[in-house]
Amino acid sequence: MNRRASPCAILTVFCLFANAALLQAQEPAFAAGNWDDDTIVLLGADMASVDSFAAGAEDPNGVAFDGTLIYSAHFTNDTVYAYDLDGNIQFSWTRGELGSVQAMTFSGGALVFGGALDDIFFVDPADGSDIRDIPLPDQCSGLEGMQAVGGNLWLLCDEGLILIDATSGSFIGSQSSPTSGCSFSGTALAAADTTTLVLGCGSGDWYFYDIVSESVVDSGNNGIAMFGLTALLFEDLPPPSVLEIPTLGDVGAILLALLLAAAAGMVLRKR
Repeated sequence: MNRRASPCAILTVFCLFANAALLQAQEPAFAAGNWDDDTIVLLGADMASVDSFAAGAEDPNGVAFDGTLIYSAHFTNDTVYAYDLDGNIQFSWTRGELGSVQAMTFSGGALVFGGALDDIFFVDPADGSDIRDIPLPDQCSGLEGMQAVGGNLWLLCDEGLILIDATSGSFIGSQSSPTSGCSFSGTALAAADTTTLVLGCGSGDWYFYDIVSESVVDSGNNGIAMFGLTALLFEDLPPPSVLEIPTLGDVGAILLALLLAAAAGMVLRKR
């Protein structure tokens, strides 16, 4: 008697792995503040929306991630909210300097923010208490984004991308920003790795920008009014030096191939 594995069973095995790969590809890689509906939007590696949750206040204008919690600051109040990845507020605190905040990131365990004032503030993320502050460089006006990389801070300003020393605030260098044509010259800045910045606009335009070649390596539009942006797979850079977006991976691919081969063998086997 010939015994063959059911085609449905073989198809089920394939679909399970295909669905697993799809789910992994949709894992959140970034979070952005959305002015259209006052939410924090979780974005995939392709910058498309994966999920969202209500922000603690209107006009989220700075977003940061400490490896566990997402933090938002807002243009319309002086409060920072900390959320778990499901969007539940864990705690909040206020500081007068947060009024009209326009940029936020993490650096060396400190929550860093800036905006309308002439200083950049480093505070304890748990309660907002002072750690230190540095002056906003003269080369930067209209601060709209901030990202820590390797002991330095990239600033998204009206003039473009400005690099400063995170300890002293001293100016290091500058580059043109691909968001120069956007409102406010761009409104969101994060990093995909140590050499790739991710920039966003209120129009939904986004850019992956290589700071070594000073060129755009990918771009698109997700339709989200992004004000504030952060990566979800690290606190600040380094470590790790490269953001690794979850994929099926080599081990998963090998396992899938073995299972498909075994299923094919069952079809051909005769007793």
